[in-house]
Amino acid sequence: MTELTDKKNKIFDIFFKIYFRNSLKRNFFSINIRGKELLEKIKSISQEQNSPVIICVNHSNWWDGVLLNWVSHYLIGKESYCLMDTTDLNRHSYFNKIGALPLERKNKFNSYRTLKYCSKLLENKNRFLWIFPQGELIPNETKPFKFYNGVSFISEDIDRLHILCVYFEYKFTLHQRPEIYIDFFKSFEKEDINRKSRKEFTMDLENIFNDQSEIFSESFAKNDLKDFEIILKGKKSVNEREITRTKQI
Repeated sequence: MTELTDKKNKIFDIFFKIYFRNSLKRNFFSINIRGKELLEKIKSISQEQNSPVIICVNHSNWWDGVLLNWVSHYLIGKESYCLMDTTDLNRHSYFNKIGALPLERKNKFNSYRTLKYCSKLLENKNRFLWIFPQGELIPNETKPFKFYNGVSFISEDIDRLHILCVYFEYKFTLHQRPEIYIDFFKSFEKEDINRKSRKEFTMDLENIFNDQSEIFSESFAKNDLKDFEIILKGKKSVNEREITRTKQI
């Protein structure tokens, strides 16, 4: 059974930081990012105020956990944690040693206990917490997105807080391996959450993620992704390699 703890194993953390980066380089052609300015802005404010950040992200792929670990280490560089389904975490317990916290949605008491723990974990600290509001892995093509109220629930006990919305997408294009797209596209402050009920704010999150998914799909169909920049390059595809032919005698 995994623990509800913020204590990471430093050796595991360093090992998987390197291992996951190498795995991404081996399996993907590139990682592309948009909205880096927004990320840097939120990081700066969080640092100045010693306040936490909750990162909301869609959950459509097994690689999401690996990707958020890479983003946390190489783009954020702050103490980061994530909520992970208890069943999956028990199956892959090493995630618990690098910052994954168990969330058992089918058990209301355990869910409540975990969310309250997250509030205490973040309060008055420059920490980042990743949340998949969908609660389970669902393809991005499944619309509309449906979210749980965990983000607003955690935020109620925190005085200063920032919400950062990120959209993950995985696509095959001209290359042998797929490409990853990371889009930091929206942020909220504590005041924005206070004006709404839990249900209202959750519906707002659903709507902006639905809109963002449509925007990306349209841009991808038009091959209009020039706003994204390559932040990590993987192995060359077959179509990029030079093929040398044996000279005939």
